[in-house]
Amino acid sequence: MSCYLTIGTYDGVHRGHLKILEILKRKSLENGTPSAVVYFPVPPKFYLSGNSKDNILTSGIERAALLKACGIDRVEELIFDREMSEMRASDFFQNIIIGKYRARGLVVGRDFALGRSREGNVHFLEKICREKNVDFQAVDFVKYEEHKLSSSLIRGLLHKGELEKAFFCLSREYFATGAVIRGAGLGKKIGFPTANLSMPEEKLLPKGVFAVKVLLGNESFKGVASVGHRPTLKTLDSKLLLEAHLLDFDREIYGCELKVSFHKKIRNEIKFSEVSALVARIKDDVESARKMLEDWKNRRLED
Repeated sequence: MSCYLTIGTYDGVHRGHLKILEILKRKSLENGTPSAVVYFPVPPKFYLSGNSKDNILTSGIERAALLKACGIDRVEELIFDREMSEMRASDFFQNIIIGKYRARGLVVGRDFALGRSREGNVHFLEKICREKNVDFQAVDFVKYEEHKLSSSLIRGLLHKGELEKAFFCLSREYFATGAVIRGAGLGKKIGFPTANLSMPEEKLLPKGVFAVKVLLGNESFKGVASVGHRPTLKTLDSKLLLEAHLLDFDREIYGCELKVSFHKKIRNEIKFSEVSALVARIKDDVESARKMLEDWKNRRLED
């Protein structure tokens, strides 16, 4: 089936992406043709550099869900591999955009490029779309603080712990989803059981202790989440882990999927000299999280 198409990484599905998607939906509606987004689960630049660890904003599943929630008719992933990296722009256009997806229209960001060494820039696309009778539009950037709003910008903000700026660029809070797995069980022993989440190593996780909202099925809970290496307890080989303590909660949820939305940072990870000092600080973290989340709820009610 033919479509109005956009193609790219779409990591994070941020405000810049949303602008492209709105134009895509409008054009597809005007022309009576379904809208389609084709995304690369691993950004081509990370595939080529091998530097994807702790750098991807949204897993393929998370990204597909966000794109579908935008009202896109068709969402598909396209795996970028060595063969594709060596494909000439003209072959990519003919074999994939026309041959595979039967695009009647193409909408992309102004900096989009395809083909070997990114040779197929918007000038190439304007020309070849005109030759092939494909409607084409390149969409101007969205800016944030005089910078182009991009996935790279948001990655930098999250790595620096500047959550509120990242949330604005995303148009929502940053989140991570994963299944609950068994950990060392020490959280429960010290009075603060945690849900340890299975997470792909590519997923970018902001480091520290956070007030979070946790979605379990259709139920929402307040919580405290820690992302770090547990320097005090030194469990699970000190590998990076996201663990969430759900407030006022007492259930076995191993194997269940949780969505953890980061709300506000409470503090950096700290190595305590004694477990008792860690327990005392966790109690403070819980109270801080309660207050932060209650203040946020009250502000929303006032708005």
